[in-house]
Amino acid sequence: MNKLEFEHHVQNWKEFEDLSYALEGDAGKVKILSGNKEVQITAAYECEEFFIDFFHEGNALYSDWYENMDEPVNEIMEYTKEIAIRYLNHPVQITTTGWWMFKRPVIEYLVNGEWHNVFE
Repeated sequence: MNKLEFEHHVQNWKEFEDLSYALEGDAGKVKILSGNKEVQITAAYECEEFFIDFFHEGNALYSDWYENMDEPVNEIMEYTKEIAIRYLNHPVQITTTGWWMFKRPVIEYLVNGEWHNVFE
C-alpha cells in the first residue's frame, strides 16, 4: 500500500464526525474520536503493516496489528473501518481469554443485547 492509496480510503470515511489524519515519518496515522473513546490506526507504508490502538478516557486500552499480505487494499481498509465503527458506536466491555500468563484482553461490543468481538 502506498501513501496516496491509504489517504484516499481514509478521506472517504464519512461515517466518522471527528477524524484526523497526519503523516508521521513513513507512516500515516488516523485518529477517530467518539465521546470518551478513541481509535488510532497507523499504516507503516514500507512494510504494509497496520497498527490499531484503542483508547478509553485517554488511557490505552488495547493494541493489535496485522499485515496486508495478499488482500486487496479496499478490503483491508473496509475491515479496519468496520472495527472502528464497532468500537466507537456501541457500548464496549473488555474480557480476557487464555490461561495464567497467556491471558489476553478481548474487546467486545454490544448490539441487540449480545456481545461480539470487535475483530469478528
